[in-house]
Amino acid sequence: MASLMKLFGGGATAPPPKANPQQTIDKLRETLDTIEKREKFLEVKIQKEVGQAKQLATRGQKEGAVRCLKRKKMYEAQIEKLRGAGMTIETQISSIEGATTNFTILDAISDGAKALQSLNRNMDVDDVEETMEQVREQMEIADEIGTAISTPIGMDALDDAELEDELNQLMEEDLHVAFDDVEVPKQKIAVPSQPQKLKEDEEDEFAALGAEMGFE
Repeated sequence: MASLMKLFGGGATAPPPKANPQQTIDKLRETLDTIEKREKFLEVKIQKEVGQAKQLATRGQKEGAVRCLKRKKMYEAQIEKLRGAGMTIETQISSIEGATTNFTILDAISDGAKALQSLNRNMDVDDVEETMEQVREQMEIADEIGTAISTPIGMDALDDAELEDELNQLMEEDLHVAFDDVEVPKQKIAVPSQPQKLKEDEEDEFAALGAEMGFE
């Protein structure tokens, strides 16, 4: 019965084998190598036909030379077809590589989304906000403790005005000490009459200059 169903196309069909992108790319590259080798082979044959056509033409064998040129044209047409097929294969390789890259990127993004979903499932927004509030409170307490520890004990009781008065007293004491050894004269100090002497000298010089100029 199973054989009859298989004969008439009944029953479940086996799924096609899953394509392996890398194996497909390798096979396409091998095909490209085959095409390139075929092109080189045909180019050599073209050169031979051209050379033979020239020899036959110089000997006057025109029909033989024309047959050589026809074969040359046939080989050139084959090369053009091979180049077109090669371009198609290169396009396929590029497309498969691009699709493979896109699939890898999408797979990585999908894994990342699943990981985030799994992590977020174990967290609640309200719990996060409560935890952050606790962290802020503890940071404020720590800051207050640090400020209290860094403040010297007993410094709050001091008054800036009292400190300034004490500083002024110290400066006055230093001034008294500095001038204690200075003796102040009790008698009047005689000042020499130097300006009068200068005036008499100027009058004598003026009189001498007038005598020289004839203004006596």
